[in-house]
This record gives sequence, structure tokens and C-alpha cells, in this order.
Amino acid sequence: MKTYDYKSEFLDSIFRKTKGKRIKVLDMGCGTSKNIPQLLREYPNILYTGVELDSSALSKARIFLKDFPEVTLIDQYGEHLKSNYNNNFDVTFSLSVLEHVKYLDNFLQTSIDVTKVGGKIIHRYDLGHALHSKSLKERFKIILCKYSPFLIPASRFTTHPESARIADFFEKRNVEVTSITYSQIPCLKGLVNKLDWESREQSLEVGRKIVELDHLLANYMQTILSEKEMEYSFPTVSIYGRKKGKN
Repeated sequence: MKTYDYKSEFLDSIFRKTKGKRIKVLDMGCGTSKNIPQLLREYPNILYTGVELDSSALSKARIFLKDFPEVTLIDQYGEHLKSNYNNNFDVTFSLSVLEHVKYLDNFLQTSIDVTKVGGKIIHRYDLGHALHSKSLKERFKIILCKYSPFLIPASRFTTHPESARIADFFEKRNVEVTSITYSQIPCLKGLVNKLDWESREQSLEVGRKIVELDHLLANYMQTILSEKEMEYSFPTVSIYGRKKGKN
């Protein structure tokens, strides 16, 4: 069933110009890959590889993607890929992963290493856990992850990535940061999550309008608000990079 939500719009924005060109794509931390079948039907030129450590999520991903024989799914941490996939992918991305990565530098470096020169690297992460959590337990865990990370195992890690630090890490490693965007006003995201996809045509139109409104507001408010204010109001951050050749 076709949907139009933030993730499907985000994926479409990455790949809409690639039709007809065979490209290798890596999803670092693919989870259940539930948005990927729709993507692969729309863009059959994509050779998709997903990596995920959670065996339960990966089992669901195999079910969702059973009709796509060229898909590769790998059971391990994303940062362990570079020895087998160095300079391999045209597009490397992650969705709602960075905020759960304990060894962030290793993860970011791997995303660079596995991407071809000239390829795209895109990380989209969610600050809702850190900025809008209503759970005292989660807030306390985030504080521990920030100030005493050794107390929290990698499998349960949640933190507040800093876009400026990520951008600086990329720029120092020959990756041009092409843009940093903000999205997903919490109340609008909540409305999209409540759409009834059984009433397909109406829900597709409403979903599209909500996402368009979100982008319109973010683009305008980014000229007015500080980075911290943008993160609070639009707590999903996307960092886009392009891997350059060696200097």
C-alpha cells in the first residue's frame, strides 16, 4: 500500500533524479525497512543493501523485502562494514540512527569509507527523544549517555547529536556538507502518523500537504531562529554531504 509520510518523502527526495541509472545504496541501520518496498517499486534502478544488528527487526525486513531478490541484508553494526565495502556505494544514508550510536565517530567514518568518490552521504536523526520526551526514565538515560556514556551499553544508547560537530567531522575528512535541514514539527508528525491509509487518495493528499507545510515553515524559520530553537521546533535534522576526491 502506497503511503506519503515524512520518510517516504525523504527517500523520494534523495532518489527522484536517479531513474535510469543503476546505483548502489546502503541503509545504515535499516530496522524493518518498511518504507523500502515502496521505494524499490518506484525506483527499480536501486541496488539496496541494509545493515541492522537487531535480529528481530532484520527478520521483519526480510519479510517486507522478500519480493526483491537483489536486496542484500546484513546482520551487524553499521560501523563494521568498511572492510568489505570500501568505496562501494553511490548513496549511503541512515534514518533515525545517529541518536542511538554510541561510537559516533566510527559510524560516521564508515559512512565515508564505504561511499564512492562523488557519492552522497546523508544522515537524518531525531532529537525528539532528547528534547520532547515525556518519560523521566528516558530523560535520565540521555543525561547519562551524555555525561557518563560508559554506564550505558551501545544497544540502549540515546543521545543528542550536534549538527555542527558532525559537519566539522565531515569537512575535515574530505566530505563537502551541501546542506543541513530541519523538519517534523512534533504536532504535524503526530497528525501524519494518524492518517488512515485505507482511504488512500485522501490520505496521500493530506500527507503531502502536511509535509509540504512542514518544509515551508522550516525553510522560513531557519532564517530567523537559532540552531537550538530550530532543533526544538523541528527536531529531525538531516545532514547532506558529498564525498570529494583526495586532495
